[in-house]
Amino acid sequence: MKLNPKRAIQTGEAVSLAMTLAVCVLIGFIGGRWIGGKLGNADLGTVIGLMIGVFAAAWELIKTVRKMNAGGSNDERSEP
Repeated sequence: MKLNPKRAIQTGEAVSLAMTLAVCVLIGFIGGRWIGGKLGNADLGTVIGLMIGVFAAAWELIKTVRKMNAGGSNDERSEP
């Protein structure tokens, strides 16, 4: 079985993106819970931290998709 380097790179990027999204949300959740607890309202802190984590994850997803589209667009375009 021959390993396709391009496929391996794409798989690595996909796994890296999935881990990054999960970590963003988890850090937002835990950080918001901690800060909310320090300020006296853990529930509100959790919601705000979770929203920030989801926003950070979405931003990273958008950046990665743009990078992948920019890299792949040269191969897919063929002008007559």
